[in-house]
Amino acid sequence: MPAYKVYISSTYEDLKLHRQAVWRVFLKNTECFEVHAMEGYVAESITPLNKCIADVAACNLYILILSNRYGYIPDDRVVNPNGLSITQLEYQTAYARYKQGQCKLLCFMASADESVFPFDSLDPEDPKREKMKQFRNIVGIEFVCGEPFRYDYELRATVQDALIRELSLQLRPVDMHLNEIVKHCCDRRPQLADFWRQNRTDQAFAVYEIRSRPDDLGDNFIKRLGWEFMDWQRFKVTPSLTSSDLFNSTNFERLKQNFLYTLYTELFKTEPDGPVTLEGILQRWKHPYIVVNFLLNDDVGLVNTDRWTLLMRLCADVEQALQGRTLPRVFFFINIDSEEPEPTATPDSLTTYHRIDLINPLGYADLKKWFYAFMREDEALFDQVAQQFFMQSKAARPLTMRVAESELGKLINLCNRTEKFIDYLENL
Repeated sequence: MPAYKVYISSTYEDLKLHRQAVWRVFLKNTECFEVHAMEGYVAESITPLNKCIADVAACNLYILILSNRYGYIPDDRVVNPNGLSITQLEYQTAYARYKQGQCKLLCFMASADESVFPFDSLDPEDPKREKMKQFRNIVGIEFVCGEPFRYDYELRATVQDALIRELSLQLRPVDMHLNEIVKHCCDRRPQLADFWRQNRTDQAFAVYEIRSRPDDLGDNFIKRLGWEFMDWQRFKVTPSLTSSDLFNSTNFERLKQNFLYTLYTELFKTEPDGPVTLEGILQRWKHPYIVVNFLLNDDVGLVNTDRWTLLMRLCADVEQALQGRTLPRVFFFINIDSEEPEPTATPDSLTTYHRIDLINPLGYADLKKWFYAFMREDEALFDQVAQQFFMQSKAARPLTMRVAESELGKLINLCNRTEKFIDYLENL
C-alpha cells in the first residue's frame, strides 16, 4: 500500500501543463504515492467545496502550487464566510493537519512575472490581487521548495528533488517529453536579457528592429520571446505582416488602413463590420499584449526609401495614439532579412525604437548548453549526440541558426517518440 496519499492544490487554467508535469512524477512512482481526485477537483471547477476539503483532510502529503492567479471563490457564506478561494481553503485545512502532525506540506512558487502567469483580470484594482498577496504572505517561506519556476519541466524537476530530499525516497525519473518550441532556445539568452532590460518600464508601445541574414532566423527569436515571456501558448495570436501587405500604396492613410484591417482580421479571426480604428481594436482586445511581426525582405530595396519613411511614420502614429494607456502593451518587431544589412534611419519623433543584434552562428558550447538545460548534464552523452545530429566537435565549424534548429527539431521529435530515450542515446 502506498505510504503517501497526495493532494495537489492550485488554480487550473493557468497551470494546466504544470499540473500534468507534476502528475507524471507520481504516476511513475505509484508504489509510493496514491493521488486522489488529481484533476477531478481542481481549484477552479464547480466541484462542491465540501468534497475538496474532505479530500485534503484524507491526505498526508499536500502539494501547493501558487502563481499570480487567486482562483475561484465559492459563494457559500456558511462554509466560506471570509470569501477565500478554494485553493486557500484547501491550504487552511492542510495546515491544520500539519500542526497536528498528520500531514506534510510542500509549496512551489511560480515566477511573479505577470506576463507569464497573469492575474485573474487585467484590472489592477481587482480585489483578488490583494487576496493573492495576502495568501502568499500567509504561506511565507516555511514550506517553499526550490526557486520560482516558469516552465512545466522546471516544476517537475523541483518537485521530484523535493520528494527525494524531504521524504527520503528513491524515485524513478519521469520519461522525457519536450515541447518542440524549445528548439528556438539555443541560444539567445543575451538578446532576451537585452529585451527585458529595455522593457522594465510600463511603456505601452515599443518598436524593435531585428537585422539579420535569412539563416539567422530572426522570426524564431520573436517566437521564443513570445513563448518565454508573453504566454503565446495560451493566446496563440501573433499577427504577421509582409512587405506586400503594407506597401501596395504610397499613400499613408491607405497604408494605415491596410495595417489596421490586417491587424484586426488576424487578432479576431473575423472580418470587421465597418471601418477599423486602433482605439476600437484596443478596446476589444482582452489580453495584456499585442505583438506585430513585420516580416520584411530588404533585398528588394526597402530600408531608407520612401516606403521605409512610411513605416516609420506608422510607428510614430501608433506611439502617439497609445500615449496615456498602460494595457494592452503593443510591441512592433520589424524583422528585416538581408544578406547585406545596412544601417537604418529612424525619425527623431519615435522615442521607443530599439535594435536587436542576433547572435553569431552556433558552436559546440552553445549546443552543449541547450542539451544540459533540456536533456541531461552529461558531457560524454552530449558528445555522442553532437556527432550524431550536428556533426559537431569542439573544433567543428559553427552552425547557422537554421541548421541548428532543424537538427534540434529532429532530436526533439525522436525523443518524444522513443521510450527510454536516454538509454537509446547511450547506445547510439
